[in-house]
Amino acid sequence: MGGIRPAPPLATFNQFIMDQLRHDHQALQRQLETTTPEKEHFRIRCEQLETELEQIRTEHNQMKREFEIFKLKMQLNEQTPK
Repeated sequence: MGGIRPAPPLATFNQFIMDQLRHDHQALQRQLETTTPEKEHFRIRCEQLETELEQIRTEHNQMKREFEIFKLKMQLNEQTPK
């Protein structure tokens, strides 16, 4: 036949595809087992950072209010006769 090999039987081809799919599935399963804890760690860290950011915003707003009060007191002090 001029060096052309005949195609393998369909059952052999199907078995090869099934073996390859099983191998790919196992590899993806291992990858998922690795990424799931990393994803959970990342989610927890994001929540921590959001909490810290909210605290910083609260402190910032408090400091802005205190600074405005301070400025008003300074203005009042400057206007008061000595």
